[in-house]
Amino acid sequence: MKRIFTLFGGLFLFLMIVTAVPGCKKDKSAPETLEDKPNSIGKPVVSAIRQHYAFNELGKPVYSLTIAGTNFNKKFQNYKVLFNDVAAPAIAGDSLHFDVTIPDAIVATESKLTIVMDGNSTVYTNPFKVEQLQPTISTLSANAGMRNSSLVITGALFSPVLSENAVTINGVKATVNSVKVIDYEGSTGGAQVFGNIYTSVDRKINAGVALNITIPANASNGKLVVTSYGKTVAYGTDIDILHSTFTSSPSTLLKSISLDDAGNIYGTVKNKLVKVTPAGTISTLATIGDSNVILGDCVADAKGNVYVASGDDYTTLPDVGNHNMPLYRPTEVSSKIFKITSTGTVSVFAGSTNGIVDGQGINAKFRSPTHIVRNAKTGDLYVTDALVIRKIAASGLVTTLAGSNSPVGTGYTSGFKDGQGTAAGFLDIYSMMCDASTGNLYVLDVASLGLLRRITPDGYVSTVPVHIPNYTYIGGPGTAGMAMDVSNNILVASNGGLFKIENGNAFNTSLNPYGEAIYGMTTDGSGNIYLNTGEKVYKIVP
Repeated sequence: MKRIFTLFGGLFLFLMIVTAVPGCKKDKSAPETLEDKPNSIGKPVVSAIRQHYAFNELGKPVYSLTIAGTNFNKKFQNYKVLFNDVAAPAIAGDSLHFDVTIPDAIVATESKLTIVMDGNSTVYTNPFKVEQLQPTISTLSANAGMRNSSLVITGALFSPVLSENAVTINGVKATVNSVKVIDYEGSTGGAQVFGNIYTSVDRKINAGVALNITIPANASNGKLVVTSYGKTVAYGTDIDILHSTFTSSPSTLLKSISLDDAGNIYGTVKNKLVKVTPAGTISTLATIGDSNVILGDCVADAKGNVYVASGDDYTTLPDVGNHNMPLYRPTEVSSKIFKITSTGTVSVFAGSTNGIVDGQGINAKFRSPTHIVRNAKTGDLYVTDALVIRKIAASGLVTTLAGSNSPVGTGYTSGFKDGQGTAAGFLDIYSMMCDASTGNLYVLDVASLGLLRRITPDGYVSTVPVHIPNYTYIGGPGTAGMAMDVSNNILVASNGGLFKIENGNAFNTSLNPYGEAIYGMTTDGSGNIYLNTGEKVYKIVP
């Protein structure tokens, strides 16, 4: 018992002495930590560097480094990294890491990397270079383009700042018109080693971007290269530059277009016939019927007289023999072909009331005259009248050339027949053209059953085989016109594309400058193509 008391007494005396000695009193409000005494645990040791990036408010990537290790001072404000002689001070940190923003001036250059902490410097002799984001090209709106036309490049990691993007085609600089951020997300990763420093690179792709460019007037076939954020990327295959250029005039949504010898363009807009001069001046040449009337196609002669079909003024019969047969719905201008002079005088050239009756001028009858073309050599007009082809001689005499609105048989396909005159049959006529050199007519019928039909001057109808590539659709209600080029190939404006039928094969010419919806198309004797879209009337020059 005495021994235990002696032990506790000695301990009590020791505590009293320690308490009484000045400077030995512990401030309980400020406990010691390792971070308060960095020198007591040795100098900082760097174990790894991690590179990051983020996008600022303009969409530009900002690169940063995280320096990781041990024995770092929690008070990181004096830490920094030197890229050559350019200092990047620490912006955040703790006992295991600190972060710096990589200066823009050295992003694209190699640097000697020096890490400075607590008066100690660690230099890495191997050059350091920022692992920059690499832009990628996903698609082009077309692999061929026309000089002065537009091309859209979609991809990822293009700068959303217009001035930070550059595009060349075979070394020739293109104009970048606009940049549009599109929805695209993804990520990828990678790593690099600088000496004994392992650098992991985080890449998170936040958005893809579409660049709209204008193909230079002096461009030629070759590589398309995009430069963005100081990095360049080339498209995988060469782009073909079509040796054509175009000029444009304003458009008022002209449906069907035709030319006279003076280069004036004519088209219909609802109940109006509109004229566009070569200088781009637009005027209304004539108004036919009230605002509820929608006129059909028009065609001009050399002197500027224009012939206009009254239009597709019908509904469809309710399953009469399951044929696509029209039912007449009259208006004050139905069933007529109008002639408008160059001064705007309107007269009825042929037709009177509803029916299929041959005869001279106004003694003839039409059911639903829609598409109209002219043989430039003979002056004869040809009109699609529901499912019949009617001929109007220069004298005004109307005759039935081919087709029948009462095909023999039942079922939808029974009307699709080759043969002479009225023994032949059509299903749906979407457009028509005349080859003046031979007098042959060509019409687009149902694509799945033959597409192209040929009618000789004496009325014999045959089907012309055409190979159409997979996933390509030519014909149907989206067809806006047919014409012949200087090589006697047939051009078809259909569903936003300008197609050529050559040697029995159909292919997209890529000659629609901006990929817009097409409302009309024609050609002239010099090989120029005139293409009307919702925005412009384009003259495409070979």
